[in-house]
Formats: sequence, C-alpha cells, structure tokens
Amino acid sequence: RLESGTMRTDIADFPIAESFEQLERQFAPLAARRGLRLRFTRPPCAVQSDRVLLRRILQNLVSNALRYTQRGGVLVSCRRRGMSAEIQVWDTGPGIPQQHQRAIFDEFRRLDRPSPWGEHGLGLGLSICHRIALLLGHDLSVRSSVGRGSVFSVSVPVRPRPAPITRS
Repeated sequence: RLESGTMRTDIADFPIAESFEQLERQFAPLAARRGLRLRFTRPPCAVQSDRVLLRRILQNLVSNALRYTQRGGVLVSCRRRGMSAEIQVWDTGPGIPQQHQRAIFDEFRRLDRPSPWGEHGLGLGLSICHRIALLLGHDLSVRSSVGRGSVFSVSVPVRPRPAPITRS
C-alpha cells in the first residue's frame, strides 16, 4: 500500500509516552537476553501523528539498534523543539560511515556489517521508515560516528497548547 500510494493515515493527538511503554514491553526481553541496556524517557508531550504508523517507524529503529549493538545499550528519548518533538533512538553500536548515511534509506541497501547476533535483514526496514515518514510529513534523519554509535531521529508535530482563557 505504501508503494501504490493507497495507504491511509489516521492523524490524531496522543501521548508519545504510551508508544514508548508499548515499545519497552515489546523489546525489553530481547535487550535483557543480549545483556544490553534499554532505556526509555517518559516525555510529557502529546504528538500529532498516526499512532500505528509512527509506532511502526519506532519499532524498526529500536529493532535495528538492538540488532547491531553488541555492548552498551539503546536509549529512546523525546525532546521538544519548538512545535515539534524530536523522537530519538540512540545506540552504542558500530556506527555508520558518513558516506553511507544517505544510502541506508534506499531499498535493499545493507551495509557489509553483520549483526553480532547472526540476524540478517532484507534492507527494507529503513526504506519503509523513510516512506512512512514522508507520508506523515515527518522528518527522519541519522547522525552516526563509526565506533561510537548512531542516533536516528524522527521529528513529529506536537499538539498545540490551547490558548489561555482571558476574562474581561
């Protein structure tokens, strides 16, 4: 449906902390089995997005972080930036060389870096994340340092605060 342009979105306001709690329940057992630390902040903000599609992006980012991180851990956080919330997935994995940071969002593009856990992807996950982000009008980006780790970010509008009630 993404490919054909027929995917529908259901934009609503919701607390991002709810999505973080679901992701934590989903991925904490895997992180524990691997001896990795998985942490989530508890952001107080509500975002405007499609709850299911945004969670799909975040699931893929957290899954990739756990797939390629051998030591240390993964942090999922949310920072308010004006009228946006920047949701970030930090990892202490091997990092991505600068020259490959754009290409990782291409279909079937995988780096020659195997998962230390023996997992193999198809090279579609980040491409799908990129397409969903475009569909939702969200910015998806990566910053990475070889040998230190990566941070993937998705910028999502926050729910506008109601105007204060003034009394005359």
